[in-house]
Amino acid sequence: MNYIGIALTSYDIDICKVVADKLVDKKSQVDIFSAVMSESDSVSLHNIEKYLTVSKRLVYQSFTNDIKFDYLDKKLIVKTDDIKQKYRDGYVPIIIIPDEFLEEFTNHPFAEKIMMFRIDDNNSYKNPMLKKYNKCTYRIDSTHYDQICDLIEKLWQYRNSGGALSKDMITKMLRCNMLIQNAKFENISYASYDLSLGDEYYYNGKVRTLDNNQPFLPIEPYDYIIASTKEMIAFPRDVVGRFDLVVGLFFEGIILSNSTQVDPGFNGKLFCLLFNTSNKTVYLKRGMKFSTIEFNKLIEPTEAYNGSHAYEDSMISYLPRNIMNGAINELKKDVEKLRSENTKMQQLYIASLAIMIAVLALKSIGG
Repeated sequence: MNYIGIALTSYDIDICKVVADKLVDKKSQVDIFSAVMSESDSVSLHNIEKYLTVSKRLVYQSFTNDIKFDYLDKKLIVKTDDIKQKYRDGYVPIIIIPDEFLEEFTNHPFAEKIMMFRIDDNNSYKNPMLKKYNKCTYRIDSTHYDQICDLIEKLWQYRNSGGALSKDMITKMLRCNMLIQNAKFENISYASYDLSLGDEYYYNGKVRTLDNNQPFLPIEPYDYIIASTKEMIAFPRDVVGRFDLVVGLFFEGIILSNSTQVDPGFNGKLFCLLFNTSNKTVYLKRGMKFSTIEFNKLIEPTEAYNGSHAYEDSMISYLPRNIMNGAINELKKDVEKLRSENTKMQQLYIASLAIMIAVLALKSIGG
């Protein structure tokens, strides 16, 4: 992506100023552009080419290449020619965008040339009202300024690259609560992360919960459960993920039956349909590493995921309403009938039905 600068925005503009100052202090040829005009400054109407009323906001664009916004008694001017010149001179321009101007700025064509960082704290990813920030390239949920600066520098360095994320890049992003919320750093591998089994799961028509008194989740032979991850996913717009079971569970006869792709911009927990193809009960333990996810950076950002499963962190909101009447449960009833019979042909038939259930799960649960 051919970015020519960086934009910082936050609910607290002082956070952006601290980050910008620290980037400059790192002597990495970064130049700050103050995009905020004082209240005494004004935009003369005779220079206005057109204006658009959006509720109580006026969005202005002048005859020049400057982008001008007006919000109540506040003014914002982004001097695009100066930014382009500084970039040609070898600097990395930083624009500070106040929160009240963010929506208008991101809708302007010039914003496509800017790598945008939204900086928040207090687990803001759990708030679905923040979908309005989906147009930001990256959302950082931290106020550890040194770690934020390290990540911004790294992402700028690889702004034109795509491919699998390394352990170092994954670590830097997790420190800023990007990719995964409430991550465990000991779960980071060479180019992936091991997801932990969450407390909520679905079995036999009910949503159930693991706890200290009941830490084990049994999956009966030729039966299925829907498990959840302990972690919350928090993907930027230029990262796509793919997850699968750890090898140990596969060797015990467990297969993952639903779609394994995690779309760019996805925020929420992951839910996995696990099927036991063996003739023995398999036990999963609360908090165990049960799935591995890898991350791939796109060559350019895309639209953030905004589907039905966005920002979901509970099992009940994920499940289809007709799950008990679906084809999976009809086949499961056939399996129950055959369990009492012991011929080899019937066992082979059960295994075949298990595969059919896995295929149907992909259609009924979806990814």
